[in-house]
Amino acid sequence: MRDALPKIHEKGAELIVIGNGSVDMANGFREDLAMDVPLYTDPTLRVYELAGMKYGARTTFNLKTLAHGVRAFRAGFRQTKVLGSPHQQGGMLVIKPGGEIVYGYASNEAGDQPPMHEVLTAVSAL
Repeated sequence: MRDALPKIHEKGAELIVIGNGSVDMANGFREDLAMDVPLYTDPTLRVYELAGMKYGARTTFNLKTLAHGVRAFRAGFRQTKVLGSPHQQGGMLVIKPGGEIVYGYASNEAGDQPPMHEVLTAVSAL
């Protein structure tokens, strides 16, 4: 997302990150993230449920997650301490002003990311 942020902002859109740890965890994540974007947290996981995001041990521990981890490691990313719920997967929503969801992607497993060209196409259509 870091690389796509300038393109998102060029379109007049904003990236908002929602985590699931404590406020202290979110503050630490903000420092690690090194991106100036709005950051919220929902330790209840309710927002994830409402957004249709996946949850469970099978989404965390599987061969695809391992492959995503190897890809991230090769790209220079390192797993640090797990904060928040390790079984809650994320995703991406592009939401129009007024609340209409024009793009949704629920990660199938840890490390699963939406195709960035799809996200940018949805943002461009706003």
